[in-house]
Amino acid sequence: MKNILTIVFFIIASAISVSMNYQTDSALKFDEVIYDFGKIKQHKPVKHIFRFKNVSKVPAIIRNITTACGCTVPVYSNKPVMANEYGNIEITYDAKALLLFNKTIIVMLSTEKTPLILNIKGEVVPES
Repeated sequence: MKNILTIVFFIIASAISVSMNYQTDSALKFDEVIYDFGKIKQHKPVKHIFRFKNVSKVPAIIRNITTACGCTVPVYSNKPVMANEYGNIEITYDAKALLLFNKTIIVMLSTEKTPLILNIKGEVVPES
């Protein structure tokens, strides 16, 4: 029963995050908004870089990035990303628990009232 509830939660969370991600008027356009790590080994942190471009005519500053738990850690610059320039957000996921995961990353920008949503997902498997 617990596994079924977990799967249902991930499906709902994914649907919500996908619907929130397609903001056509956003200053930042990400190469991808969802990244699937696939199967990863327990106790082996993994990283992914979300690359974006500022498609607006004004500088954009990442004000803050929040995550659902301490297992997901963002690294980003708070320096302005000028128009037509690229930037990165690096996300590290610390795979301690054996489970399917779907983590939401909330990005607040100086140019947006609504946060941008990124997601990472995958499955943590035992070390062999």
